[in-house]
Amino acid sequence: MNSRKFLIFLFLSNIFFILVGDLIGGAVGVYFFLVLLVFIDVIALFYADRTILSQFKAKPMRGHELDSVKPLVKSLTDKLSINMPDLYIIDEAVPNAFVVQLFHKRGAIAVTSGLLETFSRGELTSVLAYCVAHLYDRDAYVNTASAMIGNSFSGLAFIDYTTFFLQDKSNPPKVIHKRIMAIFAPIASWVIRRIYSPAMTLDADRKAEELCEHSGGLIAALEKAEAAKQKQGAILNAEFCPSSAHVFFISPLKDPVLTKIFAILPTTAERIERLKQTANKPD
Repeated sequence: MNSRKFLIFLFLSNIFFILVGDLIGGAVGVYFFLVLLVFIDVIALFYADRTILSQFKAKPMRGHELDSVKPLVKSLTDKLSINMPDLYIIDEAVPNAFVVQLFHKRGAIAVTSGLLETFSRGELTSVLAYCVAHLYDRDAYVNTASAMIGNSFSGLAFIDYTTFFLQDKSNPPKVIHKRIMAIFAPIASWVIRRIYSPAMTLDADRKAEELCEHSGGLIAALEKAEAAKQKQGAILNAEFCPSSAHVFFISPLKDPVLTKIFAILPTTAERIERLKQTANKPD
């Protein structure tokens, strides 16, 4: 159902932007937006997962990392009778994880090295169960594609335009262009909010707890991940790809401006409270 909702929204948004192009520039505006939309649609539908993995410098797991994570994920996917996802590692001290998927692929889970180093086996299993739950419900596909579309807009605020026009590629962009962010980031956030529902995250939390037999590991993982973020800050490249924040276990953003604009995921406190209410419900 969520996949169908996304495809319908994608079609309607394309029609809307073509009409905007016609209103702004007539035939030239229509051609311009057609080229832009084709590019965005192709990336969102066929390359969004690889793009996001590349944005956060995720590499395929190998060695002891793969040996420690793969059995946990395999046991979870077997319970739900879904395909085993590809596993990736991000060299980042802040504990977090994200899940991406395309409609014709089995999906991928990426975890930070900090998650593997600081989380207990139970906490790690709970985070992986959350990611697997998104794959099972196909929410991961919707979140991945919407993140890519959102990044097409919000990314314009991070381009170093002076460097771009002077053809000096020696330094990557270091700052957010506030005026451009004020224009494009709300558009990106609006697009994602039309597709993403906070219920997806809350449902994944509930299913993760069920997969882990209500061990309480997910609450502990949420608390530890939030505390680490507050202490250590945003993870690698997260604030240059803010429209991808909702594919993560918890929001990787720390900047107050970006956090406010892309406050798309339910807060960690809200998720913990919902899990506690569920745990206290009588059978």
